[in-house]
Amino acid sequence: MHGYRVQNEYTSFPFLTRIAATYSFLVTCGFVFGKVSPNSLIYDETEIASGEWWRYLTAHLFFGMHQARPGAIVRYIIVGMNFLRYFYYMENYFFFQRKFQFLTMIFLFFGAANAFASFNEVAGFYGDVVRMAIITAWSQIYYQDKFSVVAGLDLTRFNATKLPLVWLAFFSFIDYPLSIAPISPVPHMLFGMVVGYLYSFLAFRFGMVPEGLTQRREPIIHELIYPGEMFVYIVISVLQGGRMV
Repeated sequence: MHGYRVQNEYTSFPFLTRIAATYSFLVTCGFVFGKVSPNSLIYDETEIASGEWWRYLTAHLFFGMHQARPGAIVRYIIVGMNFLRYFYYMENYFFFQRKFQFLTMIFLFFGAANAFASFNEVAGFYGDVVRMAIITAWSQIYYQDKFSVVAGLDLTRFNATKLPLVWLAFFSFIDYPLSIAPISPVPHMLFGMVVGYLYSFLAFRFGMVPEGLTQRREPIIHELIYPGEMFVYIVISVLQGGRMV
């Protein structure tokens, strides 16, 4: 019964969200259990020049921090949910029946991430660029929406436009002291935010945002972290001795 329900939930996802979720989950599990070598999928211009072109994609669909310090399991889950939730929102709602435009956005974000990786000249994973670009674009397009900060409690709210800054602060905190180390993902996230801001600006400028979104009178209230998620994060963190990274 439960297996059937999970299967139904999975197959209800839009096609591209399902592909991204499946690939990212399998690769991340492969790294965690030592079945996949991170060095075979990172962005590495030397290997790309030798014909391993798939690295243009695989370098951006990993939920850890870095191949040298992938992070704790709870961080994988937080980042994975963080990425896939807004990927799903964009594909299933904003780009509903506009699959080509959604693909165009994704390819632009991957292109920006690859350009950043090339400029950075450090072999590694750059998924934080794509993740933050998607989150930022969504937050600016759905600028009227609001978020409740504490899971399950309506204590504090903030506008959706501040969502990228909230996640930047959150990951900078839980990743500390790695957030100020040479392998810090903070520059990746900042660049992703710039890409997302630019995309959302152009989306409004060229009429890609439906009028129904800009003419809404009532905002939708979202949970920053849903109660069930928060419980899982706390339990896993406790089982790991309180480690978040």
